[in-house]
Amino acid sequence: MIAAVRVTRSRRSALWGLIGAAVVVGLLATLPYVVYADVTDLLVNAFILLVLASMWNLLAGYCGLISVGQQAYIGVGAYTVLLLAQNGINPYLAIPFAVVLAGAIAVPVSFLVFRLRAEYFAIG
Repeated sequence: MIAAVRVTRSRRSALWGLIGAAVVVGLLATLPYVVYADVTDLLVNAFILLVLASMWNLLAGYCGLISVGQQAYIGVGAYTVLLLAQNGINPYLAIPFAVVLAGAIAVPVSFLVFRLRAEYFAIG
């Protein structure tokens, strides 16, 4: 006879995790107003590298797919932030617009790229 296994999650620990994440995001949002600009620049660069490493780990590590095409969407987002910042919009406020634009480009392209296999997928 096989015993039924049921996985449960504590709502209390999930709530504390959500509260902790909200506090960290709030502290990071106020950081540019508290520390010097070079510290903010260093942290922004560190978080960019962290996001790139996480993206590569998810794509190649967990999914087993090797692709270098996702860097194009990072470039689209970076240029969007740059162009909006040059036109007087705060770069931190321009990031959501960059995400939306890169996502709007990525969705139609994904229908074509997901049909590719092997080395064609790697460069797509």
